[in-house]
Amino acid sequence: MSAFDAQKLDKSYAFLEVLSDELLAVMLDQTTGTLNERTSAIEVLRGHLLKGAVPDAAAMPWPSTELLEPIFGFLEDLKIAPLCEGQPELVEELIKSLLTAIRDFERSGDVECAKRFLELRADEEERRREEQAALLEAEESLASEPPEPLELPEDLLAELRERALAEAKGASQAALIGELEDEWGERVAMWWQVFDVFGQLAGILGQGWSYARGLVRSQSWLQLVELRKLMERLPQLQELIATLGRMHISDDDTPPVMETIFASMRRTEVRYEDVLTPLAPMETRGVRRSNDISRLLPAEALNFAHPRLRTLFYARMHEHALATYLVEGVMPQRIENEHDVEDELERPAERPPKNRGPIIACLDTSGSMAGTPEHVAKALVLEALRVAQQESRPCYVIAFSGPGQTEAQELSLSPEGFQSLFAFLGRSFHGGTDLVAPLQKALALLGHNRWEKADILLVSDGEFPVPHQIMGALNEARDERGLKLHGVCIGHRSTAMQEICDAFHVFGEWEALRG
Repeated sequence: MSAFDAQKLDKSYAFLEVLSDELLAVMLDQTTGTLNERTSAIEVLRGHLLKGAVPDAAAMPWPSTELLEPIFGFLEDLKIAPLCEGQPELVEELIKSLLTAIRDFERSGDVECAKRFLELRADEEERRREEQAALLEAEESLASEPPEPLELPEDLLAELRERALAEAKGASQAALIGELEDEWGERVAMWWQVFDVFGQLAGILGQGWSYARGLVRSQSWLQLVELRKLMERLPQLQELIATLGRMHISDDDTPPVMETIFASMRRTEVRYEDVLTPLAPMETRGVRRSNDISRLLPAEALNFAHPRLRTLFYARMHEHALATYLVEGVMPQRIENEHDVEDELERPAERPPKNRGPIIACLDTSGSMAGTPEHVAKALVLEALRVAQQESRPCYVIAFSGPGQTEAQELSLSPEGFQSLFAFLGRSFHGGTDLVAPLQKALALLGHNRWEKADILLVSDGEFPVPHQIMGALNEARDERGLKLHGVCIGHRSTAMQEICDAFHVFGEWEALRG
């Protein structure tokens, strides 16, 4: 009796290691398909969802295409696949939900089929009894013996079973899709509202379904949606926000590291070999049959001179049968040989793709900005946050008005970040304009590693004097750090903003605000 090989047993089930504990438990609870088929199907589905797509039902090893087609059709209609791109937690939760629904479908299908078969058989028996009773009444034979128990023929029972199976399968599939719709329909609709505003769901999915629902149902969310619609009508400002933040690869400017690579190349080697050939008359080696007139033996030449033997000579020449000298010689022959070789090459190592730095927005919240300029300014801050979050860049906003009235906070899509964002959007604009304090705060941030590649966005109506006391610090940051100060003037052209900003933009698209 052979010994038990535990290691071999482990290897035979190693393919299950790609599944999490929760997915493994639900997968093992299925009633159809082999373990390999189920695991392969989960891997195919997970790979496609992480890329934002739904796979072809015909390419799935499990379950049946008949069941997968309505499920995948539901996913396409739900438009959940684009939200799953790069979101492994969401993909895991969705696959678990699908597996649970498939398990319930398989289990309820047999019960529903048996129940439906009994109903169809009872209906058929009742119909036949009524026909039998009507027939007996017509023949006035009611006083005769009661009829024998009614038995349906086997072919009819088989037909009823097929009908029951088809109807039960249709009802179970409808129940399955309804179950998925109840679980995911409203949730995905809410997520798409968040996605339309911020272009991503990072920070939202990890907070649970109730958080997203409470977020989009809040009064402040309606203001976010309106500001997003406003920014969509202002493409020039969108382009401006997209350019904020200095391009950078790494923290140092050292020359690139050289890397050694091996490249496969096809080379041709040429060599010459001496070969024996009759084309080089260097030595007479004997006699042979040929039609070479230049090496003709004298006896054959006599035949050519004789009038009667000349015909024989031509016949032998035609047949390559003339007696001729055999000569040989050595000639060099060119031989080419092609083969693949691995060549060692050096080239600069590839650098990571360039990224843009953080965004620091200085927002004028003085009384002169109240009204329409206030809405444009808030929309700009929201767009800066949206772009920064999409590209995994930090975003910082400094709201300022009069002396001592400066509020600074980092914006994000975390619960705390949303609270800060809603508080900022809900504030009213009032007070004077003191530009020194916010610029000092922004320059201080540039001294930290996290913000050293940031650009500053100044949003104001330009109604302030030139802050000469801060110009020296700004110029120093420009020279040492490559800082760029972008200004958006919401109102009339401002000489003060033009003087302090590297790039100056005047907002004049008032017609777009009426759209």
